[in-house]
Amino acid sequence: PGGGARRPVAGARRRPAAAPRPPRRRLRPAGRRRRGRRGLLARRPAGTGGRVRLGIACDGGAPAPVLGLLARAGLAVPGPEGLRPPAYVGDGDDGWLLAAADDVLAALLAGRLTAAVLDKETLLERRPRAVELLDLGVGRDRLLFAAPQAPASTRPRLATRLPRLAGRACAARGWQARVVRFGAPALALRLGLADAVLERASALGDGAVATPLAWSQPVAEVSARLVTTGGARALAGEELAALVARLREVLAAEGGEP
Repeated sequence: PGGGARRPVAGARRRPAAAPRPPRRRLRPAGRRRRGRRGLLARRPAGTGGRVRLGIACDGGAPAPVLGLLARAGLAVPGPEGLRPPAYVGDGDDGWLLAAADDVLAALLAGRLTAAVLDKETLLERRPRAVELLDLGVGRDRLLFAAPQAPASTRPRLATRLPRLAGRACAARGWQARVVRFGAPALALRLGLADAVLERASALGDGAVATPLAWSQPVAEVSARLVTTGGARALAGEELAALVARLREVLAAEGGEP
């Protein structure tokens, strides 16, 4: 009676629940490829067709020692008109990128370069997914912790251009340093902004910013490195192997890395 809900009748048989329908699959037109997460830059990696695109990090002017080494290895180094970074010299899949280290690394990781020449300190700071092929031996130097005197505590103020590397190196030594990012760390010492620095040994000896340093600890050996990615190595393995072999011959003849 009334409009209430119906009660089940005793002894009545219940109807079985319907089985869930499988999810529908969307069909893509034939020949259409799914894009990767990295968009258009990842659709056509460099290194196909037997060509090589090489990036060279140059935060200042054109790196003459690196270009000279590549020229002696038989590469067609760009002419003077192409040596004013930032610049891209070439056509199609064969070319040279001369730009800041961060730009060269970004292009390499995006698949637009086959290989790149980057300083070891950039690789230590950024820790990219890159494969080191060869130590070119150019710009060889040492990264040091240095100070006018040994730090009195494990919480020194540390000035550096490489804050990530500095943090890891301090943690490995049990320090809880207060890292100060500074473009010219030696100047931070003179200005009283830091107690110690992480910097190249050659930069600490510069007369314009030199400060008497009685204490130092080595952190890493740095120099220019030829690097690539796993994808570029798979696509252009023969070209890269030939390039590395020629560079090794030149370095061995000049007394560098065999």
